[in-house]
Amino acid sequence: MTRELRDLHARLAEAERAAKAALELRDVETAEAIMADVRNLRKQIADLEAEVAKEKQKPLTGYRIAGGADFGDGARVAVLAPQDKLTAWVRATGRTEIGASLDEQRHAFGQLVRAMAVGDWRTIPRDVRAALGTTPDSAGGFTVPDELAAFVLDLARANAVAIQAGVRTVPMESKTLTIPSLEADPTGGWKAENEAIGEDSTTAFGARVLTAKTWMVLVRMSLELLEDSTLAGQAVENAIAAAAGLALDKAILLGSGAGEEPLGVASTPGVLEVSLGANGGAITSYAPFSEAVQKIAENNGQAVAAILHPRDMGAIDRLTDTTGQPLTPPVSWQNLRKLTTSALPTNLTVGTATNASLALVGDFSNVFLGLRLPVTIQASYEAGDAWARGQVLIRARFRADVAVGRPTHIVKVTGIVPGV
Repeated sequence: MTRELRDLHARLAEAERAAKAALELRDVETAEAIMADVRNLRKQIADLEAEVAKEKQKPLTGYRIAGGADFGDGARVAVLAPQDKLTAWVRATGRTEIGASLDEQRHAFGQLVRAMAVGDWRTIPRDVRAALGTTPDSAGGFTVPDELAAFVLDLARANAVAIQAGVRTVPMESKTLTIPSLEADPTGGWKAENEAIGEDSTTAFGARVLTAKTWMVLVRMSLELLEDSTLAGQAVENAIAAAAGLALDKAILLGSGAGEEPLGVASTPGVLEVSLGANGGAITSYAPFSEAVQKIAENNGQAVAAILHPRDMGAIDRLTDTTGQPLTPPVSWQNLRKLTTSALPTNLTVGTATNASLALVGDFSNVFLGLRLPVTIQASYEAGDAWARGQVLIRARFRADVAVGRPTHIVKVTGIVPGV
C-alpha cells in the first residue's frame, strides 16, 4: 500500500468515527455532511487503488523488470540479470511509498545523508520524509525507504565487476533463501518398449542456502563541508556505493565463508581449477584460459567471461611470438568478455611464491547474489574522536549472501605470478 493510500484510509476511518459520533448525538445534519466526505474518500480510494493496479501492469519507463525462478518453498522469486534494476523490482512489487519523481529519488539518498548529519531537511522531498517516519531509531539512524535503498544498491551493483560478468541478483524477502544447485548433468538412454530405464546415479542435485549477512561501511566527513556544500551528501552516496561495489566483488569472487563473510566463487566446493604449478607460474601463452574454457565445455557449459587482476591482464596484453609481434589469441580467448578488478589479490602464497594471484573463467549467470532490503544509515557526532575533531561519522548497513548454482561451469586459474 502506498503512503497516499494509507493517508486516505486513515482519513476515512476518522470521518466514519466522526459521523458515528454525530449520529449518537442526533446531529443528523452534521452526520450527513460528514457522510458526504466519507463517500468522496471511498471514491478516491477506489480510484487510486485502480490506478495503482493499472500502473503495476505497465512497463516501467527506463527500467527492465526481470523474470523469475521457483526457489525455496516453490514461491516464484525475482532473478535480476545485470541490466535489471532492483528499483524496478521494488516498484513492480508495490514496495514504494514515494511519489517523488525519479530524478528527485536519484538524489534523495545523498540529500538524506546530509540532512541527518546537519539537521537540514529542507531539500528532502516530502514523500521521502514521510516514508522515513517521524523519529530515528535507538541508534540515531533511519531505515531508508526501499526505493532509495534500491537506487544505492543498483549503483553498487553497477560498480561490481562480478555483476558485469553476469552474476544475477535475487532480492531476499526473508533471512534465508534456498537456491538449487546441480553438480553433474543427468544422462538419459534409449530403451525398448516395456523395458525399464535405469537411474542415473551420477546426477547430484544439491541446495545452496542464501543467508543474509551484514555488511557495514563507515564514512568520515567534516561538519563544515556538510554544512557548506549541498553536494556533500551526493559525494557520500557515491563513496558508499563504490565501497559497497568493491565489497560485493570481494564477497562474490573471494569470500571465505568464515564467520559472517559469504562463501565466494573461488572457495565454493566443486568449482574447477587450472593450476600454473606447485610454485605458481607466469602467463606465457593463452593455454591456461583455453584449458579453462575446455573444462567448462566438457561439463556442458559455455564460458562467457574472464575476471583477472589488472596486473595479469597487462601481462596477457604484452604476450608476443618469437618474432616479437603480439601473440594472436585463440578463438576461445577472443570470445570471452574480459573484465579486471583490483578486488583480486596479488599476494597469495602458492608454494614458494608469495605474489600469486588468480583469475576466474566461466558462466557467471550461475552465480547468485542475494540482497536483503532495507538499507540503514546512521550519523554520529560522538563516535570515536568525531566530537573533538568537529566531524560526523556516517555508517551504512545492508545484508547479502552469495551462492553458486553450477560450480562446474566456473574455473579458477590459480598460481599466476608476474613474469621476470
